Amino acid sequence: MDAVRTDLASLGLLLVTPLDLVEELGAVGALHCLFEPQHLYWPMPDQQRVSHLIHALGPVEDG
Repeated sequence: MDAVRTDLASLGLLLVTPLDLVEELGAVGALHCLFEPQHLYWPMPDQQRVSHLIHALGPVEDG
């Protein structure tokens, strides 16, 4: 998994678990709008559609 993560990083992509993603977003202050919606300045993504896309990609195999 680390080799894939490194390869994707060279393309400017970050491969993380959902929890790590939340931590990364929180660390840069990107989640404050969830607690104080008046500060929302970008369109919130449709999480339902994103989850369907992730599910459609199929299971991840450890290798």
